[in-house]
Amino acid sequence: MRTDYTNTKPEMLDEINAIFHKEIDPIYMELARRIEPRIKNPRYMPWLLAHKMSPECVRILLALPDPDWTPDLGDHMVSDELIKKLGMDKEFVRKQLEERYFSGDIFYDKTTGEPIVTPGGALWADLQNNPDWMKRNGPAYYKGVAMFHEYDFAACIEETMHDFMKQGIHGLNQICPRYDSVKDCPNLLPVENYKEILKSKTKLTQNQCACRTRYPELGQDDHVCISADETADFMIAHNLGKEITFEEMFDYIQKSGKKIPHVHVVAHTLDLKDVGTILCSCNVNTCSAMRHITATGGKYHYQEIYNKSRFRAVLDPDKCIDCGLCYHKRCMFDAIHKKFDRDYGDEALFVNESSCMGCGCCVETCPTGALTMKLVDPPQALLGWHVVDGKAIDPETIHQKEEEKSPDIAFY
Repeated sequence: MRTDYTNTKPEMLDEINAIFHKEIDPIYMELARRIEPRIKNPRYMPWLLAHKMSPECVRILLALPDPDWTPDLGDHMVSDELIKKLGMDKEFVRKQLEERYFSGDIFYDKTTGEPIVTPGGALWADLQNNPDWMKRNGPAYYKGVAMFHEYDFAACIEETMHDFMKQGIHGLNQICPRYDSVKDCPNLLPVENYKEILKSKTKLTQNQCACRTRYPELGQDDHVCISADETADFMIAHNLGKEITFEEMFDYIQKSGKKIPHVHVVAHTLDLKDVGTILCSCNVNTCSAMRHITATGGKYHYQEIYNKSRFRAVLDPDKCIDCGLCYHKRCMFDAIHKKFDRDYGDEALFVNESSCMGCGCCVETCPTGALTMKLVDPPQALLGWHVVDGKAIDPETIHQKEEEKSPDIAFY
């Protein structure tokens, strides 16, 4: 359901209007385009930037990268040459860079270590929920970030999907089924066993989900996102996550997912070491990628945003008591319906396999065991390959006609 900002409490609406209905220096527009070049006429980010930083600070960020930067300068610093060019006090520049690091507006290059403007709207939005800055920015700011993602950044998501489809890859990432729904399946691979995925990581952090932070009114647990290894170090450095043991995290994610459904999202791979270091647990009402469909009427389907797992839920009508839990509270993809079953002699619930994403949310909480998971796709489906009649198709063999068939991408 699209967020209805017209029903926002009057005091919150006043705060939102205070951010977006004010004159700002054009320099903020320039910085917004530097962060996300694909958005030519940004309608939200410039005002969000103006909400938390001065034009002088923007000048510092626009001067990055520093051509004279060297590693010995240390954290949050640029060269004397750049400071002289800016005509600013050295300590002022250092303080501004430190603040912008923790507010998510600058990033340290992975190769050189030098400060650069945060590259990309998605990363910028995901780095906005530092606890200290959440207090400073205020709730209205995060409603603004939600608007940026739903309206301005929507076209960027579709452009990315367009590029993936041209390559013959199905989905930005891969859904990994909920552990209890598939733990007893004999052909379960390590890369689709969430317990094994977490256990394989050297370090884990529990993070406050950047997506859910924008929609506190939905009451979802916002501590279900996980980072691992080098990304865990990054999250700790930015004060965006806390280190947690595998046992603690697994227990937490198990309990949380049974209260409010969410799907685990991992990278396309058959190798456990390549499953990724960003392990999201997504709900259709809050996840930026899936909410693009529900909130802004995206042109792609859920299964094109995230590739289905290799499993599908199946329902045994003889065990079903029609308690309504699965189709009212657990299935996020509208895959469970009633129809007349000739063999059963009455209406019965069934799972529409074409709509089922294989997340296992309905299976793990079914009180009678009427819902189970069946394996339907070959292992290559985990690479993002299309599956037709049970056979995975190598993207190299797919005739590239998506350019003709795909909808035009319009920035709006």
